[in-house]
Amino acid sequence: MYTAPTHNSRGLVVVVAVALCLPLSDAVVSSRGSVPQSALHSAFAAALNRDLSTFANRNSLGIWVAIVNGSERFVVSLGTSDGGATSAGGHDILPVGSYAKPWTAVAVLRLVERGVISLNDLAEPLIDPFLKRINGTTLRELYGPNIAVLTVHDLLHMTSGLARYGDDWVHDYTLNDPHWDIGPLDYLALLKQNNETTVSCVCGSLSSSPAKCIRSPSCCIGAQQHQHCPDYNSINFLLLGLLYAGQTGASSWEEVDLKAAALKSPEKVAEYSDTEFYIRGECSSYPRTVHYYDWCGPPKQQSGCENYPIGPVDMFNRSCMNGWAFGNIGTSALDAAFFFFDLLGRRVLLNETTVAAMRTFGPGVVMDSVPYGLGIWKTFQLSIDGTPAEGIVNTSFPNISEYLVYEGHAGDDYGTISRQGWHAKLNLGFSIMVNRQFGTFPDMGTNTHGLYCHVWRLLFEVMDFGFDDAFSCPQWPN
Repeated sequence: MYTAPTHNSRGLVVVVAVALCLPLSDAVVSSRGSVPQSALHSAFAAALNRDLSTFANRNSLGIWVAIVNGSERFVVSLGTSDGGATSAGGHDILPVGSYAKPWTAVAVLRLVERGVISLNDLAEPLIDPFLKRINGTTLRELYGPNIAVLTVHDLLHMTSGLARYGDDWVHDYTLNDPHWDIGPLDYLALLKQNNETTVSCVCGSLSSSPAKCIRSPSCCIGAQQHQHCPDYNSINFLLLGLLYAGQTGASSWEEVDLKAAALKSPEKVAEYSDTEFYIRGECSSYPRTVHYYDWCGPPKQQSGCENYPIGPVDMFNRSCMNGWAFGNIGTSALDAAFFFFDLLGRRVLLNETTVAAMRTFGPGVVMDSVPYGLGIWKTFQLSIDGTPAEGIVNTSFPNISEYLVYEGHAGDDYGTISRQGWHAKLNLGFSIMVNRQFGTFPDMGTNTHGLYCHVWRLLFEVMDFGFDDAFSCPQWPN
């Protein structure tokens, strides 16, 4: 067994990028350099292969997990990247949806650091000139007069009170109009068409379950009440993308390079060679982007599936856009883990003051038990939805609670699931990715919580923390 060093003294950073495949591991060769295989790498790869390779191969999926510290970084892989004969690889790129939000947040916060805007600025005058020029409309025409009090902070903090878009119609269009790249102006037009440009909110706090108060303009809109009205809404980040475009002199939203906007130098951009923002075209037109599989049928019946048989649907030849500035990112697990290490661990993307602002969570919460900061969230029990350790863990186990917290963001697309972030106790960046959506895991029911439970259990096992008996992850048949 690998014996872990003293973590606080060494400042261990683990970037878990596992892509269930053979061979067991891939050498990390990129602009960051090549690192030889370490004892931790060998032990973790062997444990993942021992416990998860049969599951991956039986379900024809890939799972990507990576680990990095100051002296080592690696990718372990198992499974398949195309549902068949092609083994998953360490530099495979997956469309991972909402993981784009932290990138957009960093881009906007860099404008704050440069003094171009402030967090307390009203959003409307920062967005309207650009929106009017490219679309002939204003926010007030779309949302009404209450939009006038929204600030940049409200958008970043998921506390705007704006109504969510209907995921059903986006899923329907993605399946049945596969070549339509639904851009930001399309979203705004469809929101208006579907009467989803009203103001709404979720009222609640950490001490009580959020109670919906939908379509109530006076409920929580505005900076003075933002701590009481969190609601996870991707349109906040679409508007932040338009804000960034307008404040940087872009002539169109397509012109904005969100990757470069979030990174400080061409050298840093080159380091993230596995990360790209999809603008136009099907996923198949982007090199190294893998096949990924949505699900039609029980247990999660989704809109647009009426003409599809029950089972997986390959999304490879459909538009890869999935929401400009809030969901149009493709990346490898290694790059995702490095991003949160750079952002929250080494803090080389933003200054200390800005990072502290990003990490100011709550007291409001979004998505069940998860408090939101500025473009990132903080999870407890290693979960993003209140499920302990994305599986089952004894949270009263001695000394375990501080190991069950991380900060980061999930990123799901119609066919991919990912979790990535920074583990403060271990000073660790990580990412875990899967290229099949809910419903495609008969061994795990309707979710992937069991998979995350096993990955964390195995990591803690090889680091010899003594938490082996704390985890009761689902046992899958061989």
